[in-house]
Parts: sequence; C-alpha cells; structure tokens
Amino acid sequence: MNTVVIPCFNRSEYLELCLEFIMKADGWNELKYIFATDIGVTSQVLGVINRFKGSCYLVSPDSHNFKIGKQSKNVITGLLSEHCKEADHVFYIEDDVFIGKDFFTFGEAIIKKTNSFAVILSKNANGKDSVCEDINSYYCKTDNQYQGIGVCFNNVFLKKYLSPHNEAKYFANPLKYILGVFPKSKLNASFCEQDGLIRRIIEENKLKVAFAHVPRCFHAGFYGYHRNPKGIDVYKMTSEQRKATILKNAFDIDSLREIVKEEGMINDSLPVDLETSHNDCYEVSIEH
Repeated sequence: MNTVVIPCFNRSEYLELCLEFIMKADGWNELKYIFATDIGVTSQVLGVINRFKGSCYLVSPDSHNFKIGKQSKNVITGLLSEHCKEADHVFYIEDDVFIGKDFFTFGEAIIKKTNSFAVILSKNANGKDSVCEDINSYYCKTDNQYQGIGVCFNNVFLKKYLSPHNEAKYFANPLKYILGVFPKSKLNASFCEQDGLIRRIIEENKLKVAFAHVPRCFHAGFYGYHRNPKGIDVYKMTSEQRKATILKNAFDIDSLREIVKEEGMINDSLPVDLETSHNDCYEVSIEH
C-alpha cells in the first residue's frame, strides 16, 4: 500500500483542514497515512489524528538533543519509516498544504511514466516553467529544482539516496554537514534543512524530478514556523476561529497580501484550483 507522510507538531487547525482536503481527493482511502509527530506534539494535534478516518500510524523521532536539525529529523524519520518500507510511492504533504481532487492519481500517473525520483505537484517556485494551462501535462528537470510542497516520491530512489544521510552528524549541524558532503553544490549554504539536503542529493546524482504544469496543491501556511502575519494574533483565537481565518485568507490573494508583506512568502503561497481532474498525463518539452 502506498503511503502519505504528514509531519505535524502544534497547529491542529491546519492539520484538520489539510485532512479535510485530503478526504476530498480521489483514491485517498486507498493509502496509508504516516503522521510524523515531532517531539512535544500537542494533545490537540493528536486529537485531530485520532478522529481521522483513514488507515494511519504515528511515528516520532527518538529522544534527541538536535536543536538545529529538529525539524529535519522529524521529516526524515517519517519518510524513512518502517511503515513506508513496502510502498512503491511515498507522498509527502506538510500539515499546512492543501491538495486538489486528483493530487494522488496524477502524482502516481506521472511517477509511473517518468520513473523519476520525485514528482512535485505544487507551483515550481525555483523556476519559471509553470506556464502551460493544460492540466494533463508535466515536464522534467535534472538539476537541483525541488520543493517539499506536495511531493510523490519513488520509494526505491528515496530509500537509496536519502537513507545514507539519516545520521546524527547531519542533524547536529546541518550546515557543516552539507558543506562537507556536497562541496561542489551550486546551492546557497542557507539551504541546509531537509529540502536543501534533498536538492543537493538531486543535484549531485542528476536525478530526474517531474513537475505538474498545473499545480495540484499549494502551501497555505501564512503563520507558524518563520512566519508572522501582520495585524492578526492567531494565538489568541480559538481553534475554530483560526480555521475560519485560514480559509478567509489562504484562498484570497488580496487578503493574503494585507497580512503577509514578504513577496517571497506570497509567491510560495499562491492559491490554486483544487478541483482539477485529468484524463491522462503527457510530457511537454521545455528548455533546460
């Protein structure tokens, strides 16, 4: 059974909405869900997981003192979990990512056709290739383009290339580790958490990564880790009020611009049509 890995920590309202969109997606109940609960996960998050109707398991890193690499440790623990061991494909959906109707079916269709390391189902924030309006098309890259926003991994490649880096010296000091292991990388040294590690793996091994031309998901997390919206104190709200605030702002780009001033974060969170439906999938050639 293919699996879905969802890292989560303390935003129960985002996780609840994330799961609501998952349960609207084609084939969602044919998958196994791995909730990668970080150390210190809240009871509210555990309550949301307990109410989830899908086949699910909890995994969490063993106790550790990795302050810098804490988040990366949690994510990689989920992706390499024993519960994923027999899967052909592993989907990765962060708790503040909202997915569309054919997210799972289109992701699986592309990865079977391409035999790629990963399929990215969100807008490509690292390139300018997401311009085609045909919902059936995709394109492939073999450089370091990758983002952990709605991903379908080929599990054979995931285990082969990620497992060697699942070690204490990476989590203890991610920056020192990536500079030592990937000295020829063209990436900025600031990219050292799990996304940056995976980008370096792709770059060094020239792995193929496929992108959907029309996104099937988007990052809706305008507050949380490294993000502080203007004029809204979400932590004084009830859970239901936070959910309403998310839905009010995440799907309205004008409203989002009022509370998020950083242009890079806006581009990372552009809402997309979640009612996509494809008949087939085919590659569109682009300039590399």
